[in-house]
Amino acid sequence: MGFENKDKLMAKSEVNSNVELLKRRLNDLEEMILTSKEYEQRFNFIQHVLDNVHDAIIATDLQDKITLWNESAERMYGWKAEDVIGEKLDSVIPTEIFGLSLNELKLILLAQGHWHGQATHLNKNGEEKRIDLSVSILKNKRGVDMGMVSINRDITEKKHAEKVLKETEQKFRRLVEHIPSIAVSGFNKDRKVIFWNSACEALYGYTKDEAFGAVFEDLIFPESMKPKIVSEIEDWIDKGIRITPGEFGLKKKDGEIIPVHSSHVMLRSHINEIEMYQIDIDLSEIKKAELALRTERDKAQRYFEIAGAILMVLNDKGVITLINQKGCKALGYWEQEIVGKNWFDNFLPKENIQEVKEIFNRVMKGEITQSERFVNYINTRSGEKRTIAWHNTLLRDDDGKITGILSSGEDITDTKKAEEALRFAKEKAEKSDRLKSEFLAQMSHEIRTPINSILSFTNFIEEELDDKMTEDLEMGFDIIKIGGKRLIRTIDLILNMSEIQAGTYDYVPKKLDFYLDICTNLIDEFKHQAETKGLSFNLNKKVEDSSIKADEYTVIQIFNNLLDNAVKYTMEGKVELVIDRDTKGRLVVDVVDTGIGISKNYLPKLFNMFSQEDTGYSRTFEGNGLGLALVKNYAELNKAEIKVKSEKNKGSVFRIIFPASKI
Repeated sequence: MGFENKDKLMAKSEVNSNVELLKRRLNDLEEMILTSKEYEQRFNFIQHVLDNVHDAIIATDLQDKITLWNESAERMYGWKAEDVIGEKLDSVIPTEIFGLSLNELKLILLAQGHWHGQATHLNKNGEEKRIDLSVSILKNKRGVDMGMVSINRDITEKKHAEKVLKETEQKFRRLVEHIPSIAVSGFNKDRKVIFWNSACEALYGYTKDEAFGAVFEDLIFPESMKPKIVSEIEDWIDKGIRITPGEFGLKKKDGEIIPVHSSHVMLRSHINEIEMYQIDIDLSEIKKAELALRTERDKAQRYFEIAGAILMVLNDKGVITLINQKGCKALGYWEQEIVGKNWFDNFLPKENIQEVKEIFNRVMKGEITQSERFVNYINTRSGEKRTIAWHNTLLRDDDGKITGILSSGEDITDTKKAEEALRFAKEKAEKSDRLKSEFLAQMSHEIRTPINSILSFTNFIEEELDDKMTEDLEMGFDIIKIGGKRLIRTIDLILNMSEIQAGTYDYVPKKLDFYLDICTNLIDEFKHQAETKGLSFNLNKKVEDSSIKADEYTVIQIFNNLLDNAVKYTMEGKVELVIDRDTKGRLVVDVVDTGIGISKNYLPKLFNMFSQEDTGYSRTFEGNGLGLALVKNYAELNKAEIKVKSEKNKGSVFRIIFPASKI
């Protein structure tokens, strides 16, 4: 009984132990199940993270077989994970593209634990890819090698962008290098020169070799400017505060300071380094031109102020924008009292405003060009009206639109008064001339009538005394006839000259044959006079056609006076009338004599009224000095030229040249 109880107790105790062991096993199993689920969840999470990483992640075991191939690897290389898991790495991605074999890669990994590089190869579809690779040894928690893991990044687009950027940068540099008039210099963040184009060489005098690597501010900035430019460059790099463009005086190699306009640009190179560029435009010629322009402007301003005329500028509304001192003085106002005011409403008499405004408005619209002389009145401060003669010039903008008028004015108030006085005097003189002409005509008539009567009765008496005529009586009758004819000729000359001066002669040009219409009336009379004095008288007609268009009476008077003088002043030899035409087809008539001639000193006075070379009561030849004056006036009336060639005691040639005309 005792042993049975003991056995029972032992059996019960064993059962309890087994139950406890089973419980522990169940707990261990439950814990293992929970750990397995947690591991699976953790694995799934890691796999999810790996699949969503942008870079391709590839893992291999110790036999170089692929154990991990995430989704980015699928996108990059074109193979699915199920296609490559378990495959040898170098059968999918040849390690030769790294520039080394798989074994060489392993040795590097064993020695260094890591390898990084770049490679180019084709993916499954034959597309060229540029890959950045980072390969490491894969170890477990106990530090035992399990294989390799590679993180691959596709940098194809990045490399292409870098290539384009580099090419663009090179093009930019080539372009800027050869710009002739714009100096471009570049420097890095340490202010060392990295770019210096040919325009910089020409502007500053430094070659590229001299400039490259030099400290930028030491090269072209005067000492006084260096601290400021260094501070501005640092603020630009550190704080983004751009350097303000502007005009500066920069230094050449020889120390000369030249004016430039500088602006600045900050860029990043294809390797992402900061580069700063200064763009300089030489202002030397512009400054010279500005100085010359300023000098000319100042000179023009001085001329404007000291000009003898009123100078004034009106805009298109008639408002005064500029006036010189002469204008201010004429109006009696200070400049500030004039500029800005409407010209018409403030400075013109009320009765003239509307008329002048209308003309001005038409000018502004381009309907008329107001450039000719224009006269109007102005009102001065004192209330006096002054007369101004204006010359106006239109002002236009670059598009040709009329913007105003520049007026140059002359105060002609006193001149107008003088003109009025002169006009009155002229009218009075003309009236006197008319009275003189009327007086001469009346007196000539009063003298001619009794002279004609005297001559007529003298002829009658001479005929009655024919059988009783003595030599003394015959000489007396000749003296009376000669004196009478001389008196009548003088009266005719005075009347003719009076008509010419008064402008009352009735000029009637017509077609004439000089030989038939003029010569035949003169030749017989003067040939007889010449032969009476023992002279020969010749007519030399060298052309068949002697037609002219002229006034018959005045032409007869021209040659009547010339032939009369030729016969009168020739004591021996000849008198000749020559008719010819010149190379221009003009009729030329010469009156030639071998008489006493004319001195060179007297020739300029030859055609003056009442002028004679031999004057006084003791003169050898009679005459009143009107004949040649009348000849000249009659020649001018017929638009004919008169020329004289003469030599004292050898003779004279008077030439009349008639104008060529289509008859």
